[in-house]
Amino acid sequence: MTPLETLAMIGEIFSWIGLGIGLPLLLLALAVRAADGPWEAAEIAVVRDDSGLSARWFAGEDFRERGLRHDEAGLGEGWHRGWVSSRRPWRARFSGPPATERICSVLGGMLTGIGILGFAVSWLPVFF
Repeated sequence: MTPLETLAMIGEIFSWIGLGIGLPLLLLALAVRAADGPWEAAEIAVVRDDSGLSARWFAGEDFRERGLRHDEAGLGEGWHRGWVSSRRPWRARFSGPPATERICSVLGGMLTGIGILGFAVSWLPVFF
């Protein structure tokens, strides 16, 4: 077995692993993004009331309000940049896309790239 054939065999293994895991992860990220829908940037006011800190914003032609979650309690009073769901204007968040979507997108993209590169390397003996 020549070194080129060995390299092609390793490339084929990487293509099976990369594409076999990467493409489903990309599809999962796409499904999560589609289910979540688009989010629009918004200015959200954090105010203190009788029950503690609350977030208030205007979306969907209506005034919205919700209490802050435990992980958002460190924001403090004032105006903060956030995101409001276009489909469900009663939902707002202060962080970017969910971690599940980011992890699946990044891992899926990396593994798919490795799989495509491995596929290209596996074809080297055909041309050389």
